[in-house]
Amino acid sequence: MKNDYGNVSEKIISYLGRNIYKDPNHPLGIIKHKIEDFFSNENNLALNTNHQYKIYDSFNPIVTI
Repeated sequence: MKNDYGNVSEKIISYLGRNIYKDPNHPLGIIKHKIEDFFSNENNLALNTNHQYKIYDSFNPIVTI
């Protein structure tokens, strides 16, 4: 199906704006929160380095051609 976004189907486009990954009770939101906690926890032994991590979650989910 051809549209302004390239070859992204209308069904996928209909899901835009729902932001279910920001819902703390949705499975994607729970996983997102756990990942953010992991990378922001200074006491995490797996991240005992001098690296600093930034969290980005405001971006366009569709990559155009």
